Amino acid sequence: MKEEHYKILVNKIGVEKANVIKEKMERDKIEQVKENNMQKEKEKKYLEVALPKDQLEDQVYYLGFRFRGHGLAQWDEKIGKFLVIAYEFQNPHVERLEHFADVIDKGFDGFVPLEKIDKNKFYGIRDKRLDLDKIEEEVKRLKK
Repeated sequence: MKEEHYKILVNKIGVEKANVIKEKMERDKIEQVKENNMQKEKEKKYLEVALPKDQLEDQVYYLGFRFRGHGLAQWDEKIGKFLVIAYEFQNPHVERLEHFADVIDKGFDGFVPLEKIDKNKFYGIRDKRLDLDKIEEEVKRLKK
């Protein structure tokens, strides 16, 4: 708390109450710094497990995660982003997400690719069995 703000508080509510507020604000600030440090540590771990961009293959699906929980994305080399089918109120749309390494310091949502998906297999996503070829068709349809 700035000294000038503290003085205003003292004049309005008294020293005792102003000190309580000042101490609470200082504790909150310390907690915020701790949370920020924990978040940075978590982000470093994400980078350690993520596949680097130079290992990604064009038009290939990757299993991974983003901060809103999606687990499947297609890498598009041309635009340098992942394509994710997202649903809002059960309506599908394509979102373009950058590789997590590119947005770690920007505060944007990024995709953390963990492994390449074999297109010949089925994967359970959101408790549904989805065919990757059907997903690919949906992405193409939504891109138009």
